[in-house]
Amino acid sequence: MKRFEALQPLSREHHQALSVAARLARCSDGSALDDCWTRLETEFFPTLRAHFDAEECWLLPLLEAAPDLKRRLLDDHRELRELMASGGSEAHKAFGAALKAHVRFEEQELFEWLQRQFSADALLEAREKGDEAH
Repeated sequence: MKRFEALQPLSREHHQALSVAARLARCSDGSALDDCWTRLETEFFPTLRAHFDAEECWLLPLLEAAPDLKRRLLDDHRELRELMASGGSEAHKAFGAALKAHVRFEEQELFEWLQRQFSADALLEAREKGDEAH
């Protein structure tokens, strides 16, 4: 299903997140993984944190009728935030896998549900209200 305009910026950021997850998967040994992680901390994590904040600001009110989706969104964000704050190669590898799974969930389940439940205009209005509040 083609993404409604309101969701397109988030989908573009998801594409970037999948690239990051793939890059982490390729950085398999200790020093390469550490270097990769250090770059992510400065170049990607601030954007990802802002992405989570935006989603939570304007998507959560829309998910009142879907408590399982809402809980998964919040649980995934919490787990990813914890992994970003963690040290060690195992946490770094887990972050890449969790990020990929989270993006797939949002694109294949969450966004599909939103587009079935709300019109394109309603989602755009919700995003605009969320942007004002954020």
